[in-house]
Amino acid sequence: YYLFMNMLVYFNVYVLFPRFLAKNKIALYILSVIAFTLFSLFFMMVLQDLFYDIGVTHQEEPSAMALFLSITSSMLSIFLFLGGVSAFLLFKRWMKSNHRMNNLRMATSQSELNFLKSQINPHFLFNMINNANILVDEDPEMASDILVKLDDLLRYQLDGSTKDKVYLEADINFLTNFLELEKTRRDQFEYKINVCGDIKNVEVAPLLF
Repeated sequence: YYLFMNMLVYFNVYVLFPRFLAKNKIALYILSVIAFTLFSLFFMMVLQDLFYDIGVTHQEEPSAMALFLSITSSMLSIFLFLGGVSAFLLFKRWMKSNHRMNNLRMATSQSELNFLKSQINPHFLFNMINNANILVDEDPEMASDILVKLDDLLRYQLDGSTKDKVYLEADINFLTNFLELEKTRRDQFEYKINVCGDIKNVEVAPLLF
């Protein structure tokens, strides 16, 4: 009987569950469980017939009602037993799936944070703020222009990074502000941007350029 119960567990765990229930084939799983239960009952009846004289001291034949109740209770026991094992396996898979999803969510958040950090170069920011600080007395208008462009640049980096698509015009404006800031910290720096076509209605990935 111990070996028989182990057969129920392992056949369900390694055959029925992964082949049907784990793949959402619920109807096939139920039919398989019913067929397996009937086979198990037949197997139990064979075992009881073979070892009846050993397990029972009296030799009275059981009545039809006793046989019916025995078979019914055995079927219910097997169904409940297989159902309990399957429920445990489903709960285990659900826990693993939740754990995997939480790990992926944390990894995604960390990746996004690292991406944002990589876009904001500390050396570049330090130079820009230092330039603005120096120009406050010498050229207040230029210092203010640097801070305005820097504000637009950082705002676009933070806001644009959270979007899947941005307008091409916005990305070109971001690039222009970046190049204008570069001009303020380099002695000889010239650039030219050629724009063709309608850039107001075209969408691209943020920070593409």
